[in-house]
Amino acid sequence: MQNQFLVVGVDGNQTGLYGTSFAAPVVSGYAAIVGSKFTRATASQISNQLLNTARQDTIANYSAALHGRGEASLSRALAPLSIK
Repeated sequence: MQNQFLVVGVDGNQTGLYGTSFAAPVVSGYAAIVGSKFTRATASQISNQLLNTARQDTIANYSAALHGRGEASLSRALAPLSIK
């Protein structure tokens, strides 16, 4: 699991960010990409696709109470030919 995302800080230096506040724009981007493939899917279907294809095997000592559904996986979310 990627614990931190390497980004450029306001001072131009590299810094690592993590947590839900930084994960939100990443997952929003994933949702946009999934929506661009499955153009007839509703927002709920896209959300469910991301939740149902999340990975738990990438998280050491995975706990649903701590880690939710797991790590979003864009490749898994895009894999099927259609979504329900």
